[in-house]
Amino acid sequence: MSQVIDARIDSNSHVFFVKGDRTAIVDTGAPGNGRKILKALKAAGIPQGRVSVLIVTHAHWDHCGSLGELKAMMNVPAMAGWPDAEYLEKGENVLNMASPKNAKNLTFDAVKADVVVREDLDLRDYGIDARVLTTPAHTAGSLSVLASDGGCAVGDFLPGMYTGERGVVEKSLKKLTDGGAKRFYPSHGPSVEVEALLKIFFNLNI
Repeated sequence: MSQVIDARIDSNSHVFFVKGDRTAIVDTGAPGNGRKILKALKAAGIPQGRVSVLIVTHAHWDHCGSLGELKAMMNVPAMAGWPDAEYLEKGENVLNMASPKNAKNLTFDAVKADVVVREDLDLRDYGIDARVLTTPAHTAGSLSVLASDGGCAVGDFLPGMYTGERGVVEKSLKKLTDGGAKRFYPSHGPSVEVEALLKIFFNLNI
């Protein structure tokens, strides 16, 4: 069984640990969070050596800003979705409707993803009973990480529900709900039950 743990670091964007036998770190917040994340691991009772992969939900500075720093400190592979991985390698933010006006000036260190995700991926090879799902909406290469207990770290998928193309959003939502997602853990704001969110999004009782 795996679960999503909020690292609770002082950041404008949440960092999550998806913990099974081993652990994935999902997103790294803005630049300069490396040591805070290692401290949060210790506070959560997770030995640094039990981390097997770093996963970026999408290539925006407040989600991947400390990826390069953390990768160098931990020497574990980094994973990102395509085509966001191409922006990550250039150190550039994916620009979309939700991007702030100064997005081009919000820089981060370029990082080459060791694993580029083009289709859904099982994390059991990394010692974690969880799945990485391609969930475009906020960006074309957005990823979500679904733990076996139904918790799901979704990055900025929730704001993407209202700014992304409706058909693409609904396809991603269906994938998450069919996969067993019960609670979304967004990068901004509190977690939310999937059923409650669907009632709001579709404006109907289910």
